[in-house]
Amino acid sequence: MKKSILYLLALLAICSSLAFHPKPTSEEGYMLLMLHTGGRPTLVSISPTGEQHEYPLIKKTKGSHDYHAQIILKINELRQQGWTVVQMQTTESVVPDLQHPLLRPDKLNTLTFLLEKR
Repeated sequence: MKKSILYLLALLAICSSLAFHPKPTSEEGYMLLMLHTGGRPTLVSISPTGEQHEYPLIKKTKGSHDYHAQIILKINELRQQGWTVVQMQTTESVVPDLQHPLLRPDKLNTLTFLLEKR
């Protein structure tokens, strides 16, 4: 009986301390912004709450410069909302073309931006 009362009091103390702990808002935290180029280029953002949103990309000319310009436009839009770029990473992957194995392999590039808002 005494042990159960002690456990109940300890549980009550933990719950009451967590109730007054500041909760992060959706406006604060870190956001990922990723540009995948290759087969089907996509621009994906993952918000601090974990929501994933895909933005349409428009291809006007040959090459990946249009996609880079579009991600810079999106970063500038997020900067106006208070986000700052903390880190950038570029990843290149080589994937064999299964439909045309005698041709050169496909190159997949990924630009990843880590943004922070305080």
